[in-house]
Amino acid sequence: MGDTVAGEPVLKVIAYGGGTGPVSLAGGSTIISQIIDASGGENVFADRDPFFEASLEAVAAKDADAFLIFADYEEATDKLDATKESEFLFTTFPGMQASRDRRVAVTDYVYTSPGWRVAQTVEDIARQLHPEVFE
Repeated sequence: MGDTVAGEPVLKVIAYGGGTGPVSLAGGSTIISQIIDASGGENVFADRDPFFEASLEAVAAKDADAFLIFADYEEATDKLDATKESEFLFTTFPGMQASRDRRVAVTDYVYTSPGWRVAQTVEDIARQLHPEVFE
């Protein structure tokens, strides 16, 4: 996938797993950050714990080009609604480039587990982050 998005701008990504404050995020040292990197992005919280909660102010202090939503992160029986969560992020962080461009990628957290699905997940996220490359 790296060849497909090579030459495209590296997008700063916030990996969001739910919540309205604090919010659940994926940080560094995770396969999620590696998937984001391989998809043409960079996790803006790569310097943080693998999984953590952050205040809305801490998130707002970052700038991101895109949000990555894990639609099944909360509970298997209570999946996140990607449309609702996107609107929450866009409304809560209106100054972020991700909100101004309304750029969001969605995947299920289960697809980020090490295994055969990772390559498919990388391509799927790359298509959402860089749709113009795949037209």
